[in-house]
Amino acid sequence: NPLDASTTTPALYFTRWITHYCAPVFVFLSGLSAYLSSRSKTKAQARGFLIKRGMWLILVEITLVTFGITFNPFFNFFILQVIWAIGCSMVILGLLVRVSYQVVLTAGIVLFFGHNIVDYLNLPQEGIVGNLWSIFLTSSGRVIPIDSTHMIGVFYAILPWTGVMLVGYSIGKWFQKNFPAEKRKRLLLITGFS
Repeated sequence: NPLDASTTTPALYFTRWITHYCAPVFVFLSGLSAYLSSRSKTKAQARGFLIKRGMWLILVEITLVTFGITFNPFFNFFILQVIWAIGCSMVILGLLVRVSYQVVLTAGIVLFFGHNIVDYLNLPQEGIVGNLWSIFLTSSGRVIPIDSTHMIGVFYAILPWTGVMLVGYSIGKWFQKNFPAEKRKRLLLITGFS
């Protein structure tokens, strides 16, 4: 375990620890990029682009990434990791683009800061409801059987990552041409340190 201080080296520990910043920054910047690219599109075009892009990412995760990890042409074990979570987040963002900026920002903040509240709730652990909680909110490497020979491994929950993407999308307002550069810098420093 690269994060177990008693069995790892400092270099290995650091390379694993630093990756905890990679996915959140990448998903945040994906949201920011979605906002910036949507400025030159109508809401319908932006929505269509995000939904299609998200569906492609989900397909890539289920097919290419799963095969690349398992080398199993029978796909007995589907792996749902970060690309799946980004794809689902893009689809959700695509659906939310048609509503107001305040709704996207509020949803992002609630998901980002509030998703860990479910850790304190007595949620179902088994059955369809338990699987849905895992897929959408808690996912800690849950393996869900599909039938006697096929399973899905859910390693990234959808909604916490959606929150990161929605917040990134909302920060896009700070990068409009008429937004003062000094104010943008101050806001980025404050939120970054926070």
